[in-house]
Amino acid sequence: MNILLTAALAALMPGCAKPDAEFLHDDCTVKAIYMVSVLSGAQIPGDIDDEAGTIRFTIPKADRKKWQDDEGFVTRVKLRATIPYDAVITPSLLGQKDLINIEEPVEITVTATQTGRTKTYNMKAAFSRH
Repeated sequence: MNILLTAALAALMPGCAKPDAEFLHDDCTVKAIYMVSVLSGAQIPGDIDDEAGTIRFTIPKADRKKWQDDEGFVTRVKLRATIPYDAVITPSLLGQKDLINIEEPVEITVTATQTGRTKTYNMKAAFSRH
């Protein structure tokens, strides 16, 4: 009886293989980002330059009215971004932003929470000349 019990337990025991190394999510780059007009719902993708740490939104001249309020300002935009798993953006992209009527670009930092690795981006929007 003891032999049968020991054999049954041995069959149920896992092997002695080493577990796979845990994958650490250390990617802290913005994969895609869009600026969305609160006034019209129009969207513009951001031009991401990871080396320079910049994100630029270029509003075509023909679409200017979709982005400007009655006084000609573009202060009511929202941002939507795609970032890697286990990464966070600070400050948050929640709420309305102003990326065009500003002197200095808006700075965001993406942090890979598992490793603490960070990447900082400066964001700005502008109207194209064409």
